[in-house]
Amino acid sequence: MAEEDTNTLFIGKRDMCQFCLDHPTFMFKALKLMAARVRRHAQMVEILSFHEVGQRLALLLLARAQLVGAPVSGRTSFQLSLPNHQIATRIGPVWDVVSRALTRLQHMD
Repeated sequence: MAEEDTNTLFIGKRDMCQFCLDHPTFMFKALKLMAARVRRHAQMVEILSFHEVGQRLALLLLARAQLVGAPVSGRTSFQLSLPNHQIATRIGPVWDVVSRALTRLQHMD
């Protein structure tokens, strides 16, 4: 499911197979990308299965901080650009549960 309006392109199986045969470097890069996605999805299943909502939210925030964060006075700072419903889509619960978990994290300081 897309989070925003998206245009998609369909490439037929036969055309894709021929392209991969003609361009083996591309094929190996595509396989590497797919393997990384499988690992990420396996990790997501583990997180959704074995972690509480607060832990899942903390893991998401840590990942975002590592991706876009900037050091500020010994801390990492970043603007959380995702609305609560998108966070909920990524970590499992409904948006109001995310709101309560964010509030609890804010009061831990």
